[in-house]
Amino acid sequence: MIKHKRDHRYDLIKPMVETGKIMFFNDIFKYIPKTVVAKDLGKKVDRFNTLMSRVEEFMLDDLFIMAGFFEIDFEGAVAGEKKGDEAAEKGFVADDHDVFEGGKVVVDLGNDGEGSLGSS
Repeated sequence: MIKHKRDHRYDLIKPMVETGKIMFFNDIFKYIPKTVVAKDLGKKVDRFNTLMSRVEEFMLDDLFIMAGFFEIDFEGAVAGEKKGDEAAEKGFVADDHDVFEGGKVVVDLGNDGEGSLGSS
């Protein structure tokens, strides 16, 4: 998807997820602008902003592509959650409300409005 030089800020995300500094999907965008990710994902910024406000509407393919940008093993995190604490060790927060539905990851937004990374 990325047709130009990869933004160096993508490299910040993986270590922060692994150390637990990034625990929620929206936390990623404190370190790399949504406009950069939207462009690299091939989405219009307005559409990306809409998806950011309703994280559960992201298509699973988009989440895997973004995981690739951040060099995060999203598939491993999903599998780890099924095994138990491996997901927590990777810095992902998930709960019983996160599920796959119709090719989308439905993310529990909770009361704070922040979707958790991962799904069960």
